[in-house]
Amino acid sequence: MALPFARSFKECKKVDACRCQTDEGEIDLRNLAGKDGKPRFSDISDAKADQKSFLYDFNPCNPWTKPKPAVPLTYSCDNVAACLTIATTSLLNIGTQDSAQCVLDRTSGSCSLVFTGEAVGEITTTHIQLKCREGVDGILDPFRSDMDTRVFRSTLHSKYVCMSGLSVGSILLIIFFTLVVVYLITGIVFNKFKKGAEGKEVLPNLAFWVDFPILVKDGIIFTIQSSKKCCSSSEYNKI
Repeated sequence: MALPFARSFKECKKVDACRCQTDEGEIDLRNLAGKDGKPRFSDISDAKADQKSFLYDFNPCNPWTKPKPAVPLTYSCDNVAACLTIATTSLLNIGTQDSAQCVLDRTSGSCSLVFTGEAVGEITTTHIQLKCREGVDGILDPFRSDMDTRVFRSTLHSKYVCMSGLSVGSILLIIFFTLVVVYLITGIVFNKFKKGAEGKEVLPNLAFWVDFPILVKDGIIFTIQSSKKCCSSSEYNKI
């Protein structure tokens, strides 16, 4: 059984109702979207013991409409992302797809999809926290409701939330050091077997590598001296 993998993000921005851009890559939930106008996740229970009559439906990406029960209702779930059914007769719109936002929880470092809707004349808000779980297509936890504030929360566990673990900067560094290693190996082989070099002479561009520490040292000294001159000049101007 694959265990959940917790990744901490520093950024979470909306691309569209299906995708969130993070500093580690893109979260793409398009493979979780329900088909044929039906929600991917249906009849999800409420975590509160006193809300046993609450059942939730949620669909990533695509809006959907829940058929009305036989009993005539004033409210409905038309073109929504999430719907709450109470006692099999009352439908509440708790979030529409076009309201979707990607929100970063700075405490946990996780991304959430946040939807707003309107039910019984009041604004509703649904938070779907996104958590990586390798090997799992999609599991939606029971919702946690707060009827006083009309806020509903759940957590979606899915492999589609997982990142490769490599940021763009990390990939560039890997490419850079790989090229350096290839350059050194190729140069050493060439110098040894084509030029017959021995000892440290097999190192390609030996003169550069000998001078490299000195160049780094000179660069650091120059930077420090330039900073001191800049600061001194600023203080003089103030006087």
